[in-house]
Amino acid sequence: MLQFRQFKEEDWEDFTKLNTEAFPRDNMKREIYLNSIGNDGFIGAYVEDKLIGFLILRILGDYAHLGQIAVAEGERGKGYGKQLMDYSINYFKENNSETVGLYVETKNDIAINLYHKYGFAEKFESWHYWINKEQVKEIETKEKNVKASIKVLNIENYDDVINVFHQINREELRSHLEKYQESPVNTSIPLGLFVKGQLKVYGRFNAIFSGCRPFYCTNVKHVDEFLRRLSQYREDKKYYRITFEKDEDLTRFFDSKKYNLHHHMWIMEKKM
Repeated sequence: MLQFRQFKEEDWEDFTKLNTEAFPRDNMKREIYLNSIGNDGFIGAYVEDKLIGFLILRILGDYAHLGQIAVAEGERGKGYGKQLMDYSINYFKENNSETVGLYVETKNDIAINLYHKYGFAEKFESWHYWINKEQVKEIETKEKNVKASIKVLNIENYDDVINVFHQINREELRSHLEKYQESPVNTSIPLGLFVKGQLKVYGRFNAIFSGCRPFYCTNVKHVDEFLRRLSQYREDKKYYRITFEKDEDLTRFFDSKKYNLHHHMWIMEKKM
């Protein structure tokens, strides 16, 4: 039977070993790990003090997100995945979540089948692209549009965003804008690109992760302008990572630019 507890600073070595094994392309940096300590949804699963799995669970108003779930490779097939899922569902119930969402690779049939058993269903597709260092340099060398500007958004911009991007998750947006306004340190930056005073791009930018998720634009012609202006906010100069959903025009645009498709995922949801 698994024992669950929040991670501590001294758990870093055990966590990063398992995290790297489970998510070799997306292993968490130590800085982000330390910033996550104290979050009651950042949970390790243990058998006799041995870390065999973990969960990253987020509450965003009435909407909740199962960020990551992992079981150590040598411990799979023992029913631990079910115990982790049971813990997650109970956690969301205790927090009165109305809807729970998660990301899963479209090719990961084992995980998809597990989520089906818990009542999750595929809602729509999500794409995650990498823009490498050379491509970033090429974008930044082009002249900026003098009629465009980028600014940090706050809760007062909530209506502006939802009026332009009707498909955005409103609970998640509101929760994040409020959180950023209360505690901007170590919180992803809500950014908007305005052209002639009109909002054209919204991206929630993580400076350490050097990526936007979610990312929305009214027209692909504004994408490079937004990316050109990110340099003042980013810490990692190597690449950008852009995650968006439902938008096949953006997919075709990113493919035409030869950006690397890092993940192709389903967004799955469950009503609680």
